[in-house]
Amino acid sequence: MKLLCELLPIKPILILLLALLSFLASEAHSQDFIELDRIHLKTGSVVSGKILEIDDSGLLFEKRDGSLQIRYPAEMVDRYEIGVIIEKSPAPPLFNRSKLFYLEGSISALSSGGIRHHYDGLSWGLHLAAGYQKIRGLGIGLTAGRYDFNPSGNLVLYSLGLEARGYFSDRRLSPFYKLNLGYTFPGFIDRDKEEHQFKPEGGIFVKPSMGINLALSEVVFLSAELGFLWGRATEYNNFWWQSSKNQYQLKRWVGSIGMGVFIGGDKN
Repeated sequence: MKLLCELLPIKPILILLLALLSFLASEAHSQDFIELDRIHLKTGSVVSGKILEIDDSGLLFEKRDGSLQIRYPAEMVDRYEIGVIIEKSPAPPLFNRSKLFYLEGSISALSSGGIRHHYDGLSWGLHLAAGYQKIRGLGIGLTAGRYDFNPSGNLVLYSLGLEARGYFSDRRLSPFYKLNLGYTFPGFIDRDKEEHQFKPEGGIFVKPSMGINLALSEVVFLSAELGFLWGRATEYNNFWWQSSKNQYQLKRWVGSIGMGVFIGGDKN
């Protein structure tokens, strides 16, 4: 993980993640209103589209989809309206995110935490989640992860916890929220058994986040999210001239890009 931090450009990835979230959020909310012209015919019919010409002989009219132009004689027209704002009919759901299981893996970039001056840099994390989406707005799952809270690798912690997640629409591209709550702890395998007492300690953490989920198919999905992690940790250092114990309150922005699968459920 330390090598990964050195090789990959973390800052550009965070910037690209923010740009992606902004773009996808704008795409997720299509325009709710359109502007059309309307002609009321003396037969009682009403047609909507675009009026191209108006003269004493009548109106030149283009259908709403642009496929056909029609000239209505003046004697057929009762009245007409220009620039009428019409609300779009809601689009039918394209993907039903309820009553299904999910499995997701993601890689994260963590902002600097200011632990120490030479640790004040970006770092990385890996995260797995699995759960059941009961309804679109609420699903419950289990999570596990590994986080390097400083680039030099002296504060590496693993996490276990619970998560709640929900989606804001049934479209294939949908905003979502997550709330993670759990506990961090050091790894079970020591790199140096003689330094077991200097392994870091974790604590309770909470991480709310918002993001965008894109269903690529009825099974596979991509996600991008931005969240904030609060937690506690203790770091031990053993130098030949002294030993030290440092306690920190972790406060990190976490940007994640993930991929996963939906299992079961009724998909449209």
